[in-house]
Amino acid sequence: MKHTLTAPWSLTVLPHKRLRAWVRDRGGRPVTCAADLPAPEVPAALEGCVTVPATIPGNFELDLFRAGLIPDPFFDTNILSLRRLEDRHLFYVTAFDAPAGYDASVTCGDGEAPASLHFEGIDTYADIYVNGVWVTSTDNMFIAFDAPLCDLKPTGNELMVHIRPAMIEAQADHLTVPPSAGAFKYSYASLYARKAPSSFGWDILCRVVSGGIWRQVWLQTPDPLPRLEEVFLYTRGVRLPEDAAANENPTRGFAELNLYYAFRVDEELVLDYEIAVEGQYGDHRFSAREDVWHTSGNLYIAVPDAWLWYPRNAGQPCLYQVTVTLLRAGVPVDSRALNLGIRTVELDRTSLVAADGSGQFRFLINHRPVFVMGTNWVPLDAFHSRDAERLPAALSMLEDIGCNAVRCWGGNVYEDHAFFDFCDSHGILVWQDRKSVV
Repeated sequence: MKHTLTAPWSLTVLPHKRLRAWVRDRGGRPVTCAADLPAPEVPAALEGCVTVPATIPGNFELDLFRAGLIPDPFFDTNILSLRRLEDRHLFYVTAFDAPAGYDASVTCGDGEAPASLHFEGIDTYADIYVNGVWVTSTDNMFIAFDAPLCDLKPTGNELMVHIRPAMIEAQADHLTVPPSAGAFKYSYASLYARKAPSSFGWDILCRVVSGGIWRQVWLQTPDPLPRLEEVFLYTRGVRLPEDAAANENPTRGFAELNLYYAFRVDEELVLDYEIAVEGQYGDHRFSAREDVWHTSGNLYIAVPDAWLWYPRNAGQPCLYQVTVTLLRAGVPVDSRALNLGIRTVELDRTSLVAADGSGQFRFLINHRPVFVMGTNWVPLDAFHSRDAERLPAALSMLEDIGCNAVRCWGGNVYEDHAFFDFCDSHGILVWQDRKSVV
């Protein structure tokens, strides 16, 4: 169950040298709670310690701008002056109460934690403390992290997220760039970092080596057992009607699907459990159901006369509404809902193009070639905490220009679910670049 954090956040920004000196003065004791932080400078000065209200999701430069400590980064050449802030440590602090039903007698050593903090995105290197105790660390802005929570107080628990500067982390001895590595002269520090490469500067984007809690964070309590942990449904194959003409895109076909499932139980043995799946598009339905012998596995599903998904200008983006259900002794105990477009995608290419121009590089959807009308998808904002608010307008432009494919550039972050859901329902193929590192 998801619980929203409602208390305000504060942000303390501290230069690397200033933090090292402070820790040295404390006899080497690290900063693990708000009481350990030095007092803010009066008047506020970026060369020392400053504390300002924080917005989550957010980037620290935006909080400094709202507090009047830096000028508008997008005015004139102000963005260039942000480089002097690349050595800043960030301390985000808030408070929260234990969620209803929290069992303080359960310890993390007993198995599943009675609660956790779920971070959808932290940029990038962070240590997370609760009531002055370290609970986990992060080193990847692209993925979510969970921080297990044990021994919470009923009220007034303190959460502190210490984000270390990426440019300082990149100077670690074991991260020395090898002679064979290649990068822009201003982005070698990015080669080992699981951080958006474009933030170090690119030909299409200004340099902003930022930091912050850039996506949502919430308190999570586990749903009761038994429960589904993961479901993944995909198309194994499509067989078109034998009488289908080679130059047409048939709307129906025989499909083979595969459902991967994983679940947790509160018994030692998995007995009397079943997994079931049902899908519907219009008046067409499919279903499958079988006993399970383990807490994870695969279910094969045959779908005769399935409605097929096609990109724009090649057919309709037919999406089935699917429900996956876990049953015990014939009684549903948990379920997941999802959408599915039944289609296959193949890259049909030759290694070379002959002198006469013969050769090809094309995509086949359901074994039929599709003329791709695509575009390149790059960062929506130099500060990724604002991506979500810019997404609707950008998606409307994607539809307006008639795209049926989009390449998600590898220098960006991975887009949120709303982006992929839009593409699914509007008939847009997604080519997702991989985030490469040394």
